[in-house]
Amino acid sequence: PPTLLSRTGKDGVRYLGHVPNLSRWLDTLRMTVAPLRFGAGAKGKVISSLAAGVPCVLTSIAAEGMGLKGNESLVADEPAEFAARMVELYCDSGLWSAQSQAGLASSKSAKERADQAFDELLFGLGFGVDFEGVEGVSRSGFR
Repeated sequence: PPTLLSRTGKDGVRYLGHVPNLSRWLDTLRMTVAPLRFGAGAKGKVISSLAAGVPCVLTSIAAEGMGLKGNESLVADEPAEFAARMVELYCDSGLWSAQSQAGLASSKSAKERADQAFDELLFGLGFGVDFEGVEGVSRSGFR
C-alpha cells in the first residue's frame, strides 16, 4: 500500500516486498504482529510465525478459526491493549518462552488437522490411498 511505502526508511520501517522464504527472517524476530481488523490473508503468516517458535500478537479477527490454544493472552483488539501485549511479550522472557512453546504446539496441531481434513477429502473422493512410506510423498500429498 502507498501509505506503507511512504514509511520506508522512517522509524525503523523497512518494506521488503515479496519474501519467498520466511525462515531466514523469522529467525531474527522476537515476535510478529497481525493487527487485522477485517478479512483474512495474513493467517498463513501467523501459522508460519508460530511454527518457527516466534510468538504473535494478534487481533481476534486474525485469530478467528485458527484453533490457537495457549496463545489467547496475546489476542487484543483495542490499540492500547494491542500495544501493551507487544511490550509485555517483548519484555517478559517467561511469557515469551511460554508463548513460543504454545505457538509451536498450535502450529503442529493445525498441521495435523489439515492432514486429517485432506485425508478425509481424498477418501471421500474415492482415493483411499495410504501415502505412508511412499518416496517423495508426505502423508497429505506431494512434498
